[in-house]
Amino acid sequence: LHALLSYTLQLKALQPGSVVFSRATGAVHLACAADLTAAGAAAEKPLPFRLTRNLQRLATPFGVDGAFSATFSAAAECFASPRKCPLELWLATLAQPEEDGATGAPLPFSPPWGAAPAEAASRMHALSPAELVKKMGKQADVHANLRALVAEATSEEALTRQPPAWQAWL
Repeated sequence: LHALLSYTLQLKALQPGSVVFSRATGAVHLACAADLTAAGAAAEKPLPFRLTRNLQRLATPFGVDGAFSATFSAAAECFASPRKCPLELWLATLAQPEEDGATGAPLPFSPPWGAAPAEAASRMHALSPAELVKKMGKQADVHANLRALVAEATSEEALTRQPPAWQAWL
């Protein structure tokens, strides 16, 4: 799920634990104020999600092509349906800055994602198996987009451009 959200929302956080939800307001913040994707040697084009060699070995090729692919597609299917998941509405709501209790002025805020709500919804639709079949017919390869993302995420060139914190995972 984190891989899907990293790609579609263009999450700025490299770790799921660095995204913090405010219990009082539901606002979303990064645990670190700095843009985590800019740490160290920033990539010109960010990876769609983190799938380093160690993670591939742990999941095995059968896991990446099987369970990972199936989960990724099922989640994309759910997120692509506005009836099941009003993604654009949720992102617009979560991107609202909190207000200062004393003055009522908005507090400085930057959402932990880089994609606009419409762009994120469009990315979800591009990965949704049902949307692909509607668009291309029954002969559509519903996992072709995911295979391209996995190839991009596992590219040695792209992995070497990532921040130094990733080096232990290479």
